[in-house]
Amino acid sequence: MPAKSARREETINNVSWALLKQMAPSNFAVFIAVLTHPFDLIRMMRNGAALKKQMKSTKRKERQLPYVIPSYREGMRRSTSGGVNLRPTYQCESNTPEIVAMANELGAFQKSDWEYAQACFDFLKKKVDFSFSAPVRGALKTLQTGEGICFDKVSLFIALCRAGGIPARYKMYNEAFTQPIYDNFASANAIMKAWYDRTGYFVAHTMAEAFIDGKWQPADFSIPPDFEAALNMPLGHFGEEPEGIWNWEIPGSAVRFEQIPRLFALGMNLSLKFMSATQVMAVVNSEWEEGRQRGQKILEDMGEEGYDRSVRQTYKAVLPSVSRKLFKALKDTDEQATPALGKEGAKS
Repeated sequence: MPAKSARREETINNVSWALLKQMAPSNFAVFIAVLTHPFDLIRMMRNGAALKKQMKSTKRKERQLPYVIPSYREGMRRSTSGGVNLRPTYQCESNTPEIVAMANELGAFQKSDWEYAQACFDFLKKKVDFSFSAPVRGALKTLQTGEGICFDKVSLFIALCRAGGIPARYKMYNEAFTQPIYDNFASANAIMKAWYDRTGYFVAHTMAEAFIDGKWQPADFSIPPDFEAALNMPLGHFGEEPEGIWNWEIPGSAVRFEQIPRLFALGMNLSLKFMSATQVMAVVNSEWEEGRQRGQKILEDMGEEGYDRSVRQTYKAVLPSVSRKLFKALKDTDEQATPALGKEGAKS
């Protein structure tokens, strides 16, 4: 193996182990939560199975892509760079005809880099559904199905950026939720609450960063506008960090990388299969959809700009008490965490 390839493989392996190590405490926490709440597990599996069947039936009847994947035409522009954060990688297929065609549809090489990345951000945030239970399947399949976990939505955004000549990379970290998201997450049942409370955070949240005008710009489009409205939170924008708005990064947990390690993707899918077997994610998906329906009504009445402008005037992010204890327990985090806690989180 050439020296350059060997170094690259070593880097991938280091990232893979770092990510798997990052996930281990939370995976252990959900396992313990399931073991210590057997009756809640039985109820959840019954309810979750019914909810999953209902959602599948609804999708068969109503599900259609809210966008058209344009046909690839010979001569469509795309980046051919083999540089780091620009080349196609595992599950980030930036050179496939469908992704190249969608990149051109969104304005690649026609708009400024910022405007094009903004168009990709809006596409992922508003058109591609977030799913808690989909397997890790990559950018192309996410585009074809119109849904994916945060990891796959990020892969599609990065693939679109790279196809349009913008360097882009992954950022993964453990996150503490704001109080409204914690309430929504933990209200599902005792297992969900015990899972989060054991660690004080949620595991392996993924967002993207795009390199524009000499700076890595954050892109977190996990939460759609209607769910943000349901929880009375500001609408997330391209170039805006989610920290202090809907989550907080657990200090020392962030890992940035160019491509998804295959070992990590395998580990993620095993974890998701376990979640699927216990129906944990079916319950979360149901809560998610109910929230989105409430938020749709709010945005219809106020409009996105009007709602966002109004809520930002009074919004105060609050850190749940269980996560606040975690931040206080971590050495040397007070000075780093307190400024990011916004107007309320540091003193609540």
